[in-house]
Amino acid sequence: MTGPSLDSLDAAVRRQSYSAMRAEIDLLDDLILHINHGKALLTGYQHDRGLDFLMGLLLSRAFNSLWRAREDAVCGYAAECLTLCRSALEHWATARWVELHPETRDRWLWAILAEVEQPAERPPSTDQMLKDLGDLGKTARQMYDVLSKFAHPKSIGLRWIIHFDPQSTYFHAGGYFDEHGLRICLYFLVGVAQACFEPIARLQNRMLGSADVGWLQKGKQLSEPAEAFVRRVEDEVIKEAGKLGQ
Repeated sequence: MTGPSLDSLDAAVRRQSYSAMRAEIDLLDDLILHINHGKALLTGYQHDRGLDFLMGLLLSRAFNSLWRAREDAVCGYAAECLTLCRSALEHWATARWVELHPETRDRWLWAILAEVEQPAERPPSTDQMLKDLGDLGKTARQMYDVLSKFAHPKSIGLRWIIHFDPQSTYFHAGGYFDEHGLRICLYFLVGVAQACFEPIARLQNRMLGSADVGWLQKGKQLSEPAEAFVRRVEDEVIKEAGKLGQ
């Protein structure tokens, strides 16, 4: 006897997710695509094979992580979504830190460019970089701490792999629709996606002489509903994270 395919299960959860939170998912899609549009404006230009080159790589990696995390969110893979979201936040943090310390760029570029020798010093940890960012990294550090607790198998992320009813225990071999989990995923994804706008604007400014006006205006339009959603969901996320203790 065979059951439904994983593709059909994912499709069913996707329909439930859109039914429950279509507006929020559409907003996230717009935010993530805006990152891509901002990077696309730099396509075809000569990169410096230095700071701007590294920034482009990091922001592209953040985009890819966010998009795949978005897919996990709508298909009911909450723990996997938040693990990828944490990865996107790590790339954002690295981009912001390297901008403040451009002399460190070779700690990453040696593995990419043949002309760069491996430096003696290794890149700092994400936690170290976020602390070094000061007030800029304060909110991101809080998000990173919570995302780590959700993502680690020793903690709350395991709860999304199982559910119970009075008769049985069900392990999720594949996605499972949970509106509460979806909302938490979208909260983090929206926050990290919006944070990517500013370093992209500065990258445009360095490479093009100024940031693209139309792209900036669209970013401001998207930021208003994004910030409203984050504020609306924040209490629920804080309450969920509080269950983990300090």
